[in-house]
Amino acid sequence: MLVEAIKGHPDAADLYYDLSEKHYRAGDLDGYAKFFHQAFVRKPVVDIGWPVDTPDDSREASLEKNDRARALITRGVRFAPVIAALAITEGQLGREASISRLMDFERFMLRGQLEPPDGTSVADFNGALAEEIKSDLTYYDMPADRSIRRAWRFNALHRTQSPAMRSFLRLLKDTVAGYIAGLPEEPDHPFLAVRPDEFEVGGWAVVSDGRSYHKPHLHPRAWATGVYYVVQPEISRESERGWLRVGPPPKLRDAWEPRLIEPVPGSFVLMPGYFWHETEPMGVDQERICIAFEVRSPELALGDEDGDY
Repeated sequence: MLVEAIKGHPDAADLYYDLSEKHYRAGDLDGYAKFFHQAFVRKPVVDIGWPVDTPDDSREASLEKNDRARALITRGVRFAPVIAALAITEGQLGREASISRLMDFERFMLRGQLEPPDGTSVADFNGALAEEIKSDLTYYDMPADRSIRRAWRFNALHRTQSPAMRSFLRLLKDTVAGYIAGLPEEPDHPFLAVRPDEFEVGGWAVVSDGRSYHKPHLHPRAWATGVYYVVQPEISRESERGWLRVGPPPKLRDAWEPRLIEPVPGSFVLMPGYFWHETEPMGVDQERICIAFEVRSPELALGDEDGDY
């Protein structure tokens, strides 16, 4: 029945997800991976049908979710939520060596400074970026389908014609190309195995105040993701308020050690799309501006969406 339904609705992602589940239950892992892949490229989701961030699961449930992730990954389905599912279930099962290999901050997290073009100072470049960002903001309160909370966004960076933003995108693409070229050859690692030969970079800017924050999240469409810092609030120079936390989801806080990133103007962090990250409210009336970006393969190319998370 599902096969016939899909013939009439070839872009119906939910039908592909249903079909993949039926193949899994029948023990056909090749079919499971095939139809999951077709579903995901039509409708990338974080919750891939079997939630992975609940710590009170039985060992049997964690083993099943782990087996599902491995079945997909070994058959070439290596999207960010699938790798995240593997990492989290490895954490639930106490497999420290595997966690370390997947959540390898030293190899996979790049931190640095972007050098503005034509000898422009960081202060002048970021000033131009901030002016362009503030020219077109959309406020988000508590959207159910996004991680943003009580903050403003400049959406769809990849579509803008603003000059500072276009310069920023060119710098960012060069940085991403260098990051990809510098990664080690390791074809059996799920992140390294799918590094793109071609890629697109898009994103959105976020303006935050004392109440703003982002829930823990990852980027389902992204092979890699990152943040560039435009304006740093004074409170984050004196404390860790306003810093980015990269680490396991809240209910699995002890699964691996987090990293904290100070929002220094002109600096950036680049990391795999399956790395969970979040911010907390600063609690003071100060401004924080950053640009969140995604690196995508052509298969999950930038479209009309404004940025999911």
